[in-house]
Amino acid sequence: MQPAQITQMLRLCISERHITLSVRLTNDETFSREYVDLPDSTGATALMLAADGNYHELIEKLLDLGASVNSVDSQSRTALSRACEAGHLTAAKILLLKGADPSHRDGRGLTCTQLAEQHQNLELVQLLDRLTEGCPYLERWVAVRLIGRGGFGEVYEVLTDTGVRCAAKTLNCHCSSVMSCPL
Repeated sequence: MQPAQITQMLRLCISERHITLSVRLTNDETFSREYVDLPDSTGATALMLAADGNYHELIEKLLDLGASVNSVDSQSRTALSRACEAGHLTAAKILLLKGADPSHRDGRGLTCTQLAEQHQNLELVQLLDRLTEGCPYLERWVAVRLIGRGGFGEVYEVLTDTGVRCAAKTLNCHCSSVMSCPL
């Protein structure tokens, strides 16, 4: 079977929810990375179809094989747009961690946040809002090294889960009452 035919079969398997078979097809030695983004007649790629169904393992596998995270279909929707339109938080997180553009507008001019709002997925809307407002992380960061220490706290070099390297300061609070911080 030719690689293009395997990709066509892969898209069909995803559409029919045969995810185990889909993963097997991507593991086949004749499956070619150059065909991973081969679209169907509507411009949908295997990654977009996996995002539609919230198939986490398959999304990660396709991305590992080099699937383009920001390809667009005939309606100018990306895999992230489609995940947001379907309200799939986990699929959206995976795509965002791999560089999906949360500010992309589809053919109707709707952003990923607007698509998530239509489905009233508050958690997904909050995640997208944080990113579009310039927040450098999705969920967490890791302290890489201590940069400095002073009377008000410590400054660390941190690496965020989106790959941003920045500084974070911890504050030493020496007060008799604790107030909540709006951050």
